[in-house]
Amino acid sequence: MNSWRTGLPAFRLVAFGQIVSSLGDAISDFAVVIWAYQKTGSVTAIGLLLVFTIVPYLIALPFAGAIVDRSNRKLMMMLTDMAAFVYTLALLLLQLAGVLEVWHMYLGVMLVGVAIAFRDPAFYSSMSLMVKPEDIPKASGALGLAENTRTLGGPILGAILYPVIGLGGVLLIDVLSFAAAFAVLLFINVPQPPPPDVPMKIKWLEETTFGFRYIFKRSSLLGVVLCSSFFNLAFGIGQAVQPALILAKGDTTALAVVRTVAGVGGLAGGLAVSAWGAPKRRIVGVLLGIGMYGLGLAVMGVGQNVWVWSAGAFVGMAFFTLLPASGSAIWQRKIAPEHQGKVTAARRFMGFVATPIGALLAGPLTDGVLTPAMRSGGSLEGVFGWIVGTGAGAGLALALLMCGVWQIGVALIAWLNPTVRNVEDLEPDFVAPAQVT
Repeated sequence: MNSWRTGLPAFRLVAFGQIVSSLGDAISDFAVVIWAYQKTGSVTAIGLLLVFTIVPYLIALPFAGAIVDRSNRKLMMMLTDMAAFVYTLALLLLQLAGVLEVWHMYLGVMLVGVAIAFRDPAFYSSMSLMVKPEDIPKASGALGLAENTRTLGGPILGAILYPVIGLGGVLLIDVLSFAAAFAVLLFINVPQPPPPDVPMKIKWLEETTFGFRYIFKRSSLLGVVLCSSFFNLAFGIGQAVQPALILAKGDTTALAVVRTVAGVGGLAGGLAVSAWGAPKRRIVGVLLGIGMYGLGLAVMGVGQNVWVWSAGAFVGMAFFTLLPASGSAIWQRKIAPEHQGKVTAARRFMGFVATPIGALLAGPLTDGVLTPAMRSGGSLEGVFGWIVGTGAGAGLALALLMCGVWQIGVALIAWLNPTVRNVEDLEPDFVAPAQVT
C-alpha cells in the first residue's frame, strides 16, 4: 500500500484538503456575520448562529458516537462533507433568488450541526488508528494548521471579496471548496478497528450513555472535561461579542485585520505544534492554551484600537493551538479504539454544552446589562471606564475582559487541583495496536 495513503503523511493530506475547504468556509462565515449584523444590528443574531449550530450537534452527539463505532468512518466523514455542501448550496440559491433571511441560516446551520456530530467522532476516533501514538500531537498540529489557515486567509479574503462579489459570490466559492476535502478522502485509507467477534445490535440506552459513564468513573478525565466546559462558557460569549465589539468601535476592515492577525498567531502555533509536538506533559499544554487564550481576550477587552485587538488575538490564537493538540493526545492514549467514538461523543457533549449557553447569554448580558451600564452616567462607567473605555462598544469590551479573566481563572484553579494536574499519571494509557505504520 502506498505510504502516502496511510499514517501521518495521509493525515497531513487530509489536513491539506481541510485547508482548502476551511478557507472557503471562513470566507463565507466572515461574510455571513457581516451580513447578519448589518441586517439586525444585534449581538443576539450573531450568538444565535452559534446556538443553532451547537445545540443540534450536542443532541445528536451521543447517538452519533454509538453509530460511528459500528460504521465505516471514512464514509461517515464523506457524508458530513456532503451535508455541508448542501447547506451552502441552499443558501446560495436563496441569495440568488433574493429571498435569503437570517432564519434560513439558522435552519441551515442546524443541519450542519448534526453532520458535525457524526464527523467529529469518526474523525477523532480514526486518528489513533491512522497515526502512531507519538505522532498524535503532530497530527493534531496539522489540523490546527488547517484551522488557522482558515482563520488567517478567510477574513482578509472575505473583506476583499464581499464588497465586490457580494454574499452570493462568496457562497459560490465555498461550494466549490468542498471538492478538495472530499477528493482527498477518496484516496486516503482510513483504518477500521477490529470488528467484534459476535456482531451485536446497538443497545441505544447502554451505548449512548457508555461514554458518560466511562468519564464519570474516572475523576481525572472528568476534571479535564469540566475545564473544557468552563472554558467554553466564556468562549461562547466571546465568539458572539468579538465581532460586535470591533464593528462597534471600528469597521469591517478592522474586523478583517484582527481576524487575519489571529490567523497568523494560530498558524505560527499550528506550525510549531505540527513540527515539534505538544509539551511532554500534555495537561500543561491544555491549561496553558486555556489561560493564554483568556489573556488574549482580556487584552482585546481593554484595547481601544485595531493594533491592541490584533495583539490580543495573536497571543490567544498562538497558544490556543496547544489546547486541541494536547487534549487529543491525552484522550487518544487513554481510550481503546473500539470505544473512542462513544467516549469522544460524550466528552465533546460535556465540553461544548456550555458554548451555546454562553452564546445565548451574550445578547442579554451585553445588550441588556453591560451596554446600558457603561453608557455616560451608567452604573459601571465610573468603575470600569478607565480600563475598557467609554462610549460605543464599552459594554462589549467589558464583557470580553470578563471572559478573559474567567478563562485565566479556570486554568489556574485546574492546575492547583492535583486530580486534574496529574491526569496522565492517574489514568493508565491504552497501548495502541502494533499494526499502525
